[in-house]
This record gives sequence, C-alpha cells and structure tokens, in this order.
Amino acid sequence: MIGPKGAILISKSLKENAALSTFDINRNPIDNEGVIALAHSLLKNNTMQELNLQETNLGDQGVIEGLVKLLTEKSLNNKVPLLTHL
Repeated sequence: MIGPKGAILISKSLKENAALSTFDINRNPIDNEGVIALAHSLLKNNTMQELNLQETNLGDQGVIEGLVKLLTEKSLNNKVPLLTHL
C-alpha cells in the first residue's frame, strides 16, 4: 500500500514525467497530504490526462486544495488532468 509519504515521493517523479498519461492510485490511503502533493506535481506535468483517486481517504480539504491548485495555477494552454472516481 502507498500512504501519504509514498504519494509525496511519487509526486516528485511525476513533475519530470514525460510519458505517463494515466495514473491509478486507487485503494491506497494517501489521504489529503498525498493528494495535495500530487496536485502540486501536476502543475509541472503536461502529459498527465487522467488521475484515479478512488478510495484514497480523500477528505474535503484534499479535494478543495487539490482542485484549487490545479484550476487556478494551470495556464489555459495546458490541459487540466481529469480527476476520476473522487
């Protein structure tokens, strides 16, 4: 299982990712901390198109902060990843 610390480590790699377009981290308890780290990494990532966050212990704080980061800081020229199964 991947927890919040694992999600933070993965998020560092996603910043530099140039090939992965879909990432499924469902059923891993990454909590709000992990989701927020992933949102930060996706601001630097232009290839990610789908992120599955189903059953990740995502709370209201993670949803709000993650979406605000993605929607307000991504330029209109870049695609915002599709967050599936929230």
